[in-house]
Amino acid sequence: MTTSEHRVRIRRVVHPDVPGPIGPRPTPRERLAYSIRIRRIEYLPVELAGCAVAALLSVRSGSEPWSATAGVVAVLAALCCMHVVSMANALAGRDIDASPLSDAVYELGPRAVRRQIGATGVVLAGLAGCLAAGTGHWDILALVAVTLYLGTRYATGPLRLRGAGGWQIPALFLIRFWLPMVLIVRAQPGEPDWTVLLAIAGFAGCQVGIMLVGIARNRKPARGAGAAG
Repeated sequence: MTTSEHRVRIRRVVHPDVPGPIGPRPTPRERLAYSIRIRRIEYLPVELAGCAVAALLSVRSGSEPWSATAGVVAVLAALCCMHVVSMANALAGRDIDASPLSDAVYELGPRAVRRQIGATGVVLAGLAGCLAAGTGHWDILALVAVTLYLGTRYATGPLRLRGAGGWQIPALFLIRFWLPMVLIVRAQPGEPDWTVLLAIAGFAGCQVGIMLVGIARNRKPARGAGAAG
């Protein structure tokens, strides 16, 4: 156990109501590492794979300037969306179990995590607004709003989808994969072909199945930890 992890455990016992770290503050390098951790960077490879699948299926011609630009902007927006969801759920689940994720939240301090969520949300709003204005697909804003609502309510009321049995499966399907991938598809001109939506649904379903196996395998050592966070 590292020094910072010892510090977090002492803080929880002695000062349970203090929102920030107790003792020496984390160094800038530690703060960067904690900020990366609360974004669940371990999911980045599969998130990028999902973004690439959606982009490759939806881009009609790489020679169209807006098509290529919109694809890049949409991928950044989808990643921001997933990072907001991850940080919000890390914050909401910080007292569920003693995990490296909750340690990171307490070392940064809940207020600092909220500021990071807000800053990422502002960037996301700007990217989504540019996409909606550029394509005329204003439903992009609705896609972002629905994803954020479901994602940030995954571990909190009124939905509390984490550990909700059968409801957790479609929640992970929508939050982690399908909705962000549809966002990328909608960033392209015209209407998407139903085969594209079906293809990304198949990819999302496969990835959710893999996630559920991981959740089941880690259920005892990390009870209460959910994949959307």
